[in-house]
Amino acid sequence: MKRSIYFFGWSTIIVSVILTLSQFLSIAISNSVDQISGLLDGYPGMKTGLFGSMSDMFTYNRIWSVYSIAYFLVTLVGGILFVRFQEIGRRILEIASWVGILNACVDTTASYLFWKDMENAMVGLAGGMGMPASQLNPFGFGAIIVGFLIWIVPSVGIIIYLRRPSLRAEMIQNSGIPGTDSSSGFSNPVTPKK
Repeated sequence: MKRSIYFFGWSTIIVSVILTLSQFLSIAISNSVDQISGLLDGYPGMKTGLFGSMSDMFTYNRIWSVYSIAYFLVTLVGGILFVRFQEIGRRILEIASWVGILNACVDTTASYLFWKDMENAMVGLAGGMGMPASQLNPFGFGAIIVGFLIWIVPSVGIIIYLRRPSLRAEMIQNSGIPGTDSSSGFSNPVTPKK
């Protein structure tokens, strides 16, 4: 059981760091699109239709990225406490997983609405080019479904793992052991009572 705790905890820490950094990159990309948008201020007609839909999507992406940074910093803290056998770490990660399910619903709904808006704008743009609407962005809906599953599957799996009675017992038992557990790489802050 201890081995699974270390594996899960360190995996959570590593994934949280990677995803936090990726969200900073996403914000940088969104900011570059804003610079392009600023160049089009003199051409108000260009800021409607497809470009307007894309601009709205990038604005949403920036807001979601800021939220995601906060979310993954919380999971990072939960992962660190988890490998230290702190019950609060398990609780943080369980709550974060329930929030992850909510994230899946919110992000999927928003992504679908933006996708439909862009599809409508693309149909209008491509109408004069003789391109059938069925050829426009055929993978968009599939990407939304994949994104939903990427949120849902890990969140549900993590909740099932964290709610196992044997894991809870292990966390409670080990969180009261004084001293240092060198195999986790962290010292246990619990001190013996006199």
